[in-house]
Amino acid sequence: LAMGVLAALLLAVLRRQFLRLDKTRASLELSRERFALAAAGSDEGIWDWDVAGDKVYASARAREIFGLPHGPDTQPREAWFAAIRLHPDDIGARRQAMRAHLSGLTPVYEGEYRVQHGEHWRWVRVRGLCVRDAHGEPVRMAGSVTDIDSRRRAEDAMKLSEERYALAMAGL
Repeated sequence: LAMGVLAALLLAVLRRQFLRLDKTRASLELSRERFALAAAGSDEGIWDWDVAGDKVYASARAREIFGLPHGPDTQPREAWFAAIRLHPDDIGARRQAMRAHLSGLTPVYEGEYRVQHGEHWRWVRVRGLCVRDAHGEPVRMAGSVTDIDSRRRAEDAMKLSEERYALAMAGL
């Protein structure tokens, strides 16, 4: 009889644990669905670098913004950076911004760079945030990429127009 009561008690505890696990799984699935919907509904690309595993995840939209063909969602970091065709004038600034953030000198990683799309260069804005372990070492870095080409072209056109106007006014 005591063994039966003990078995029933253990089964009740086990059932409660399974129900708790099921609720946690359902909550996690709902969070995943929310994230997927938010990412799909935004015009941003999402990327995530697992520093320890040295692999980069990039959403389909991120690959598109960076001018990359469809491919694996996750690939080694070296292959990822080799695939992105960054403008030669922007490579140093990207490296410096990345180093500054990874070393803790800046609160976020951010920059505006040109990436090659076929024969053309397009402006993108990249932002990211590093997650650190208890010792302050980077373990993960994730962020977004946005196509800002039309905004940058408009700014450049405005600047050129202002310069021409200033020259015209100076010649009067």
